[in-house]
Amino acid sequence: MSKTIEKEIKLEVNLPHTGFPKTLYFNRLRVDRDEGFCLVQFGLVVASDLVDSYCCVLTNDVLQQNQKSLVEYSNRLSVNGSAETWKGISASRKVDVADVVGMSFRGQVAEICFFSFSMCSASRFALNPSSGTPLPSQPLALLRSSIALQKQLITFLYEE
Repeated sequence: MSKTIEKEIKLEVNLPHTGFPKTLYFNRLRVDRDEGFCLVQFGLVVASDLVDSYCCVLTNDVLQQNQKSLVEYSNRLSVNGSAETWKGISASRKVDVADVVGMSFRGQVAEICFFSFSMCSASRFALNPSSGTPLPSQPLALLRSSIALQKQLITFLYEE
């Protein structure tokens, strides 16, 4: 019986700047943990009505790979606040699987970008890392919120 040897390979991922199929300003969020992943729900609620929403899954591997940069980013944010408890979206909707999370802010508006890439393509790229070509990725969503709500998301993702 042979053992599979896993070796970490680092690849550069090309993150597109445009072409996000979903854009949303959100004022509610919910993070539900399950075995091996988190389901993250974002909602725009106005006068008690859900106007728009977005959902994605972040696997534990993705959370681990992004933890250092997101926690360091969160520590630079000088705002505090807590998110209002939200029950999330009850109806079954499309749920994306994100591999890369990017965050930034300007003024009082925070931004979160989600991207995905093919693990099969990453495996093929890893066979020829000297090509110098970054792994292509697909933009999933560009979300905006208050800085306090963005910081709350990072807290929800990494609280024990």
